[in-house]
Amino acid sequence: MLLIYIMETYTLTLFSAKDSNRSGSDISDYTYYVNWGAIIPEKYKNNKFIIHFSFYSDVTSNSASKTSFICANGLNLISANFQGFSNVLGCIPISTSRTTSVCVYGASMSDNPPVMGNYPNSNNLEIQIFDVTTFLGQNAVGILPNYMLTITFTPIKD
Repeated sequence: MLLIYIMETYTLTLFSAKDSNRSGSDISDYTYYVNWGAIIPEKYKNNKFIIHFSFYSDVTSNSASKTSFICANGLNLISANFQGFSNVLGCIPISTSRTTSVCVYGASMSDNPPVMGNYPNSNNLEIQIFDVTTFLGQNAVGILPNYMLTITFTPIKD
């Protein structure tokens, strides 16, 4: 007999132009603070989660040239997409128009492989976006346009 467990998916959406649960002096260095318990019920405390994300920015005329990364502190990631960095959910590539000087940051739910994480030990989850130079410790911050970040969490049974 085949058993299939269908679990709910929980979604967190962050808007750079509207959310106030953040710190940082400008859009390029925001850190979002999320109460995990307000997103995922504690009944899933012993579950692992499959995590996907999408990211879409406004179109910008800035000469962007840096790929960015989404990092999540507090998720206890089991499988990360970048070896040596245990908090990275994935990267956000830049698309530049060939005919005009505009670009957009974008990643669909299927552009990065999913990661797996445990229910966090505390209710605090921090979401950060880094450009590649900051991520590698060089402290250079790119200019991001306004964006929408959506992260989905699907509990799975072991």
